[in-house]
Amino acid sequence: FFGVMAGGLLSSYQRALRQCLSQDDLLHGTPITATTPQLPALLQALIDILTHGLAEGYTYWDYISNSKVTMASVSPDQLANAGAKEQVSKVEASNPSPMDPGTLWLVLSLNTGSLADALDSLNGFPQVKQALYTQEAFLMDEESCTLLSSLMPQLSMLKFDINPQELSLSAIKVPQAKKANNSERKEEVQERVKGIMERIQNAAEAGSGPTLTASERKELANKVEQSAVYQESKQAIQELANDDKIQSITSALGTAWTEGASLEGVISIAQLRDITDVVATKA
Repeated sequence: FFGVMAGGLLSSYQRALRQCLSQDDLLHGTPITATTPQLPALLQALIDILTHGLAEGYTYWDYISNSKVTMASVSPDQLANAGAKEQVSKVEASNPSPMDPGTLWLVLSLNTGSLADALDSLNGFPQVKQALYTQEAFLMDEESCTLLSSLMPQLSMLKFDINPQELSLSAIKVPQAKKANNSERKEEVQERVKGIMERIQNAAEAGSGPTLTASERKELANKVEQSAVYQESKQAIQELANDDKIQSITSALGTAWTEGASLEGVISIAQLRDITDVVATKA
């Protein structure tokens, strides 16, 4: 069922994109404006993808607004638009606005050609998606995200000059956030996402040494994987993963993450001593 749903969302996006590219004037540089007939279908297709599978109590703005931080962690030379993160700040500065923040962000990102950069940077931090989307969500499927990313170069062939104030919202449907049954759970998730964002931002500000190109990173990764130390460490980790005590504690920690339980509620001091003993023995 998920494959059918994801395929349908992608097909809608492809169809909307083809409608734009089939217009000679748009394909040859005439910008898409708020009154261009093909725009509502394109916006709707993107909104449907970004809202699919959201957890209760959240909108897709809760997700994409984090691009302000994730973009800062990406080297500018890897971006088509190094100022893409500024779109979040512009939306925040425009609040309140008759347009929902997510749609306004989409419009600004299309205008600046920064949509692909923002989504790619967010996709690099799956823990953010895990906190805000269900497992059935489009964005939680790696293959679907890869296919969506592969279509972005076609989008970059189009120019956009959309005046948000002139955009008719009657043709665009943005799903409202489902009411959360557990407000405490939502607060816990929000704090978790906030913590993730703070760690990403701190790491970006601290810097991580010289920036490597994609080919250099790949070459370095291959050298590491071929080293004796890596192979021995990999074998040791596999042995640890198969240990009964480790598996039990891993399951408990998984519960703490997915259900929002406190650490003290799922793992005892005795279990922590057990894992210390096992790791010391394996080492």
